[in-house]
Amino acid sequence: NMIEDSEEDTHERYEVEILSKENRRIPAEMVVESIECRGEPGKLVIIRDLTREKQAEKELKDTQTFFEKIIDAIAEPVMVIENDFRVKLLNNAARELLPGNSETPFLCYKISHGRDTPCEGKEHPCPLVEVRNSGKPEVVEHVHQTNGKERYVEIVASPFFDSDGNFVGIIESMRDITERKHAEEAIKKYAKELEEVNRLKDTFLDIMHHDLLNPLGTAMGYLDLLMDTEDQEIKSELEVVNRNISRAIDLIESATRLSKLQSKNSLELEDINLREIVDRCIENFSYEASKAGMKIENRITQPISVKANKIIEEVFSNLISNAIKYASEGTKVIIEAEEKENSLRIKVKDFGKGIKDSSKQEIFERFRRKEKRSIKGSGLGLAIASRIVELHSGKIWVEDNPEGGAVFVVEIPKK
Repeated sequence: NMIEDSEEDTHERYEVEILSKENRRIPAEMVVESIECRGEPGKLVIIRDLTREKQAEKELKDTQTFFEKIIDAIAEPVMVIENDFRVKLLNNAARELLPGNSETPFLCYKISHGRDTPCEGKEHPCPLVEVRNSGKPEVVEHVHQTNGKERYVEIVASPFFDSDGNFVGIIESMRDITERKHAEEAIKKYAKELEEVNRLKDTFLDIMHHDLLNPLGTAMGYLDLLMDTEDQEIKSELEVVNRNISRAIDLIESATRLSKLQSKNSLELEDINLREIVDRCIENFSYEASKAGMKIENRITQPISVKANKIIEEVFSNLISNAIKYASEGTKVIIEAEEKENSLRIKVKDFGKGIKDSSKQEIFERFRRKEKRSIKGSGLGLAIASRIVELHSGKIWVEDNPEGGAVFVVEIPKK
């Protein structure tokens, strides 16, 4: 029928299906052309098997469908943008993210930002231009408007080239980083507030150290004069005042010292003999120990060299002082050393009542003491000791003494 219906002087092409001898349908191309044969008009019909072509078309289409399904399966938005800013391909995630028309062809800057010109400038750098200039993958950040809401997007743009190595465009993968940006902004705000709090704290400590210590020192001077009295009742009351003023001075000095240590990130270290440090501490507290009926025994017999700062002496002074104050019923304090592969441990062992497990961590925190007796002290000593050890990249903790009491352990790296 197609042959009969074709017009004279024509050249027409049809795609048809024909039946083979095996009764199998075969796709074919039929070309009908008008001819004249022996003076009579006729038709020349050429039939060509299209099986291979159709199979190739099907494979190409299946490959494209498979590729599109892979792209759509990617959770992050993906776009392929050609060198002229036209979007060649985008996945479903990109269609959901971008506010513009998702029908191709369209321009990337139009669909992404509603602009009439390509993105530019530091605030909105164009990924295509950046990659074209560098020839390598680039990462930029953009702000997109989606459903009336501002969304921050991180774009990773990678170049792709044709078979001759010519740059033809980029492949963009986009990640919504809105939550991350909001978190960063919150951190910046918090850091600014914290900086202001620290400034106020430093101001307060400065006032406390200078403006309070001076009148307290003056008060102590007058108090010494007043205590030169024969009236024991008045003298007893003045001693209470003296203890409280001394406690206030100790608190101010300790708080200032701890604040300075907290603001430090490192210390200058030098070779120090810890045995000499411990010997000096024992000598400094020999009177207090004798008065409390205690004996301090140093079992460190050999020189111990470590990289440390001289301020480390304050750690052992504090531990020995605490043992005298809080464990005097034990009558003695033992100091010994233990060498590890990469560190040295100094142990200050008392034989007092010991420390409960629930308190072993909190005693190293500010204003925490095992007991609040009528003992001069700020409650900052162990917090200061802990910070000094921390600045030496070491550790400090307390264990139970098997013989009763507590063992404070200071561990410092050898190097």
